[in-house]
Amino acid sequence: MLFRSSDGTGPASVRRLARQTAVALGGQTSVRLVFDDSLFTGPALGPGWASGFPAAGVAAPVSALMMDQGRKSPKAAARVKDPALRTARAFSRFLKNQGITVRSVERGKAPATARELSRVESDTITTMVQRMLTASDNDVAECLGHLIGGAVSGDASFVGGAEGTTQVLREAGIDVAGLDLFDASGLSPDNRVAPVTIGEVLSTVVREERWSAISGGLAVAGVTGTLATRFTTDAASAGRGIVRAKTGTLTGVGALAGTLVDRTGYPLVFVVIGNEIRSQARARNVMDRLASSLTECGCRQ
Repeated sequence: MLFRSSDGTGPASVRRLARQTAVALGGQTSVRLVFDDSLFTGPALGPGWASGFPAAGVAAPVSALMMDQGRKSPKAAARVKDPALRTARAFSRFLKNQGITVRSVERGKAPATARELSRVESDTITTMVQRMLTASDNDVAECLGHLIGGAVSGDASFVGGAEGTTQVLREAGIDVAGLDLFDASGLSPDNRVAPVTIGEVLSTVVREERWSAISGGLAVAGVTGTLATRFTTDAASAGRGIVRAKTGTLTGVGALAGTLVDRTGYPLVFVVIGNEIRSQARARNVMDRLASSLTECGCRQ
C-alpha cells in the first residue's frame, strides 16, 4: 500500500486510517500491531544503486508499505532504512492518540482469515503515473514497477517489474531490441534503452487514447514539474508551454523526450539522450533548444 501523506490530507492518510480503525475496534482499547509489507519481494535497493541513495534523498528503499516517500520527516530529503517499520510506528502513534494502547509493533504476514477493520483508498493509477512523470518521482516509479511485475508474472520485485514492463511494451508492438531494464526509475546505471524504443512509446501515446495518462503527466516546458525552470533562454523560448517532456538525469547522462506541435499544428515526438556529459547545465540548454526548434518548423511542408 502506498500512503501519500501522514497529515490527514489526501486519499490515503495513515492518521485517517488510525481514526477509522479505532472506531472499528468497537471499544477494544489494547492491541498488538503486526504490519505486513510482503507484497514486494527481493532487494529494497535496485541493481547498481549506490547504498547512499536513501540518505542522499535520491530514492527510498522500495517497500509495499510507505508514507511520505519514506522520508525521515515530511519535509526532509533523506529517507529511512525501513519505510514499512516507520509507517507502522506512525500508525501506532495515531492509534494511541485515539486512546488505543499498542502493546507491540512487529513485522508479520496477515493470515488468510484476517478480517478487514478499515481501509483508505489511494490515488488512482492514472494520478500516480502522472505525478511520477511530472515530478520525476523515483519512489512512485519503483512502486508502480513492482506492481507491474506482480500483475504480469506474480513477481513484485525489481526483476519482475523490469520483465513485466518489457513484456507490456512488446505486446503493444513497441520495438524492444536493445532494451535491458533493471529497475523502473532509471536509476540503475545498468539500464540500456534505444532512443527508437522511447520514440515508439511516445508515438503510441500520441495516437492511442488508452495511453493518455502518460501524455497528461509529461511536464510542460517552463510551467510544471521538472521543466518549470527550464526553457528560460531566448533560444528556447519558442518551446515554453508547447513542449511536454520527461527529463532524465544520471551522472554523465542526460535525456529529454516528449511531444510537441509544430507551427502548423502537426504533432511530433522527439528523443534526445546524451552520454558522457560533462556539464548537465549545458546539456539541458542544448536539449531545450533542440526541442524548441521543432516547434517552429513546418514538418509537413
